[in-house]
Amino acid sequence: MKNQITSRLLAIVALVAIGIYCIYCRPAWSPHSDKIAYVYLDERNGDEFCGIAIYDLNTRENQSIIEVTEESEKDVFFPIEVFWPEKGNELIYISALANEEQADKTIVSKYNLQTNEKKEIKKIMVPGVSGISSLYPIILERKRWIWIAGGDNGEDLGGSYRVDIKKGKWRKCEEAIVFGDSKKLFFVKGFDSDDEMTFGKIRTRFFFKESILFTVRLKEAQEEEAEESVMPILAVPEKRTLFAYLKGSEDRLTLRVLNEKGEIIKEIGLSESIEIENGANPMLAAAWNPEGNVLWLGLRVEDDDDYVAIAEIDIEDGSVRLIRFEDKSIDEEIFPLHFALSPNKNYLAASVIGEEFVPIYLCLIDLTTEERTVTFIHPPGAELSTAEGEN
Repeated sequence: MKNQITSRLLAIVALVAIGIYCIYCRPAWSPHSDKIAYVYLDERNGDEFCGIAIYDLNTRENQSIIEVTEESEKDVFFPIEVFWPEKGNELIYISALANEEQADKTIVSKYNLQTNEKKEIKKIMVPGVSGISSLYPIILERKRWIWIAGGDNGEDLGGSYRVDIKKGKWRKCEEAIVFGDSKKLFFVKGFDSDDEMTFGKIRTRFFFKESILFTVRLKEAQEEEAEESVMPILAVPEKRTLFAYLKGSEDRLTLRVLNEKGEIIKEIGLSESIEIENGANPMLAAAWNPEGNVLWLGLRVEDDDDYVAIAEIDIEDGSVRLIRFEDKSIDEEIFPLHFALSPNKNYLAASVIGEEFVPIYLCLIDLTTEERTVTFIHPPGAELSTAEGEN
């Protein structure tokens, strides 16, 4: 399974190299959970449109606030991430240059929600920021620093970079993926190796320090072969510190949940019909509830009726609820990219991507209903292949 994941990743990077930079885009909730900003990508009349839109849950209005095309200007910067800070009336968003030969240029901008004005904050140079960077979490730390993945000419992940927006300077976390949020930062190294995977913690207040928490050995001394696959889950609960990864074997996937010492506190075997869905994203779409007793994962169910699903896993009793992820308004299979739980915990938002990497849009799962109602919000002005509707 590991070779399959690697080959799919290389295929994805090859497609990203043609200029689609919004592969991994996290929806951003307003502090009151009444609006959500998201990055979208769409095709209209043969042209590609990429931008940022805001969906109002109360009025159901869906408004594009920023939109660019490949013909917009000489150097086209596509949005790859948007943030909605807890305080203030401005969105912060990151754009990457749609030119693989100049993959180091990135722009940090802000959008004033009251005046509808956008302003460039800083144009920064970060090594190897390109399409592959958007496959991994991008984190805004205290509105001053941004964590973003970089690589060697966009081909290999070289590590994560902490970029000072004000000064334009950066420092590197070697060969690691950084994940978490502005309050808790962690890293993982070696998940693509055959020997061990290392989890660590990053402290940035007052001083910068990386410290290893624990190492997961992927191959025991008596074994000749490593486990077939290991997929780290790049999300941690808000009120607890828990780590998790999926271990693949010939029989089934197993979810392992670990504490900060690396002790396995829960092991949940998933159904034999569940597989890792990495057709659109080599990293797993995942989110915890704040208490750390519910985990959502984007997975594929292979049975008589194959489909993509969001698995809602109860960590305490090990039960798994499958939420079907199917948009009947378009004629193709879709995949969840990244999740964002609303501050009031009523909705789980997901970035959505189609089989051909276009379109990219938004999905909302209503967690207040037993049915887990799923609603898809397409980009403003989207041209759908069938009659638009809700699931």
